[in-house]
Amino acid sequence: MDGYLSRLLMASALLLAAAPAPAVEFVVDTTADAVDATLDGTCADADGRCTLRAAVQEANDTLDADTIQLPAGVYKLTETGALEDSAASGDLDVTAPLTIHGVGAATTVVQGKKDRVIDVFATDFTATDLTVTKGKAPKSEDDDEASGGGVRNRGNLQLTRVVLTRNSAPDDSGAITNIAGQIGLIDVTLSRNKAADDAGAMDNDGGAIVLTNVTFYKNKAKDEAGAFESEEGGTVNESCVSCHGEKRGPHLWEHPPVTESCSTCHDPHGSNNDRMLVAKQPFLCQRCHVTSRHPPTVYEGTLLNTSQNANKIYGRSCVICHQQVHGSNGPNGKALLR
Repeated sequence: MDGYLSRLLMASALLLAAAPAPAVEFVVDTTADAVDATLDGTCADADGRCTLRAAVQEANDTLDADTIQLPAGVYKLTETGALEDSAASGDLDVTAPLTIHGVGAATTVVQGKKDRVIDVFATDFTATDLTVTKGKAPKSEDDDEASGGGVRNRGNLQLTRVVLTRNSAPDDSGAITNIAGQIGLIDVTLSRNKAADDAGAMDNDGGAIVLTNVTFYKNKAKDEAGAFESEEGGTVNESCVSCHGEKRGPHLWEHPPVTESCSTCHDPHGSNNDRMLVAKQPFLCQRCHVTSRHPPTVYEGTLLNTSQNANKIYGRSCVICHQQVHGSNGPNGKALLR
C-alpha cells in the first residue's frame, strides 16, 4: 500500500508541475519604461514598479493568455535599442497570447522612440482603448523589418477603439504592416502616418484583414497607396472601382478621403445608412470638417438661429451642394460643388 501511495503522490506531483500557469492580470502602476527585474510571475522592475515593458515581458513568459490593464497616461518607450526580440529594449515584442486594455484612446497613449511600438509574433494580441504614436520602424535591408512604424503583425492582431497616429516607416506602411497574419480592426483611426515607399497607413502582405468602421485620415506615402495597400488582391480602392468605374480618378480636384480609401466613408459589408455610408449625413462629413463656413454642429439650435447659412443646410445633407464628393473636374470643383 505504501508503495502504491508513493507512486500516486509522485504522479500527482508531476501532473501539477506540468500544468501551465493560470492566466495573469498585470496592472501597470507607472508610466516609466524599465525592464522586468526577474521573470518570476511578478511584474516589477528594479524599483518594484510594474512598468508596461515589465508586464509584457512577464506575459511573454507564461503560456496562457494574460491581460495588462493600462491606466491613463503617456507611456514613452525610452529603453532604446531596435532589432531585439525579447521586449528588453525598443519595441514591445509580443511572443505569447496577450490583451492590453487602456481606458480610452484620448488618455492612454503608448509612444515609441527610434523603433516601432509593438511587434506581434506568431501569437494572439488584442488591444483596446489606447493610442499608438510616434513609432518608427528601424532601417534595415529586410523590407519586413523596415515596415510597420506602429505595429508589425505576424500573428492574430485585433484592435478595437484604437488610434494609430504619427507613426512612420523607412519602407512600407507607416502604421501597421501585416505579414501573412490576420488582422481585425473595429472603430480604429489611422491618421497622419507616413511611409517612405508604399502604404502610408497600412500594408497587407499575404494575410487576411477585416476592417469595421475604420477611418483613414491624412496618411502619406512617397510612392503608392496613401492609405492602404494589399499585395494579395490590390488596394481597397482598386477593388471598389473594378465595379464602380465612374468613381475612378484622377480628378483635377481630389477629395483626400476618397483617394486614401473608399472604406473611410463606406462599409462594403453592409450598413443601415444610404449608399452603405458608415454614418449619416451631415455627421459623416463632420468627422473631418469640424469647422467651416457653416455651423460646425448643424442641428444645434443656437447656431442655426444666428447663421445666415442655416436655412441652406438644416435637415439636409452636405451633398445637396457639394455633390462631387468623389472628385471634380469642373470650374467649381475646388469645393466639390455641383
